[in-house]
Amino acid sequence: MILSRPARVAVLFIALAALAAQAVLEAPAYRRPLGGEPAVTLYRHGSGQRVTLPMEEYVAGVVAAEMDPRWPVEALAAQAVIARTFAVERLSRGGVRRVHGTDVCDDPGHFQAYNPRAITPGVRRAVARTRGMVLTYRGDLAQAFYHAHSGGHTATPQEGVDFRGYAPYLQARPDPYSGDDMRWKAWLTQDEIRDAARRMGVKIRQVLPVQVGARGPSGRALTIRLGTREVPAARFRLQVDGGMSVKSTLIDSIEVSGGRVVVTGRGFGHGVGLSQFGALRMAQAGHDFREILAFYYPGTTLERRWR
Repeated sequence: MILSRPARVAVLFIALAALAAQAVLEAPAYRRPLGGEPAVTLYRHGSGQRVTLPMEEYVAGVVAAEMDPRWPVEALAAQAVIARTFAVERLSRGGVRRVHGTDVCDDPGHFQAYNPRAITPGVRRAVARTRGMVLTYRGDLAQAFYHAHSGGHTATPQEGVDFRGYAPYLQARPDPYSGDDMRWKAWLTQDEIRDAARRMGVKIRQVLPVQVGARGPSGRALTIRLGTREVPAARFRLQVDGGMSVKSTLIDSIEVSGGRVVVTGRGFGHGVGLSQFGALRMAQAGHDFREILAFYYPGTTLERRWR
């Protein structure tokens, strides 16, 4: 948390966030005529049902599923803008029509989670306050990546999600708002490691030693060495058990104990873009959603696409 950091560092980052927020506020708010609210078709994985609903209703269900709906409204509002931007940008490329024949789906591993039963009055206020707002960069929709906890340092899209497009607003930078207080330890068997590699199409006979190979600008592992083979760290993490054990690639150490591989690290998720816990703590410190977005997506513009 901020209070645990040297005061001068906290003041510096608060000042940077304020300056970036001012740039967002002063940027042209409307680059095109406002249209009507679009509707989206949603595929529900649990039932196989396809439903049509207004975009803002969809966004409310995403915010309630992707962030704790009891959190401060400003944090929820930042998530609402990002969830809306994520959806609109993906829709511009066809959504999930090739897979499900719909615009969006509720599989968080494929698109975004969606839970209308978790919508609270706070979520409703956050979505209404940001109605129609999306983030853009030089007129194009921003790449709205987000994650749970940065571990104290956000990641570039190349190291976090292997995104190779142009997104200079997604930066590897210290994140004093999230801090480094989310620490984890994972115990993996050699069979689990071997199976994860196999799912990546890599056959490994000798698992040990397991080591971090290359690291990226944020200090996250880019590759993991398994015996004599080397695999992409971000993909490997997800293949272990969906990223629930090895919670991030911000790995501090890898050791062997009792025949198991013990991995320790910080943060939760890929580290790119918005840190949800960082948004929580910024909101608790009095920052509004514009300042939160400006800190995690510096140089972007907040636009309203419909009334």
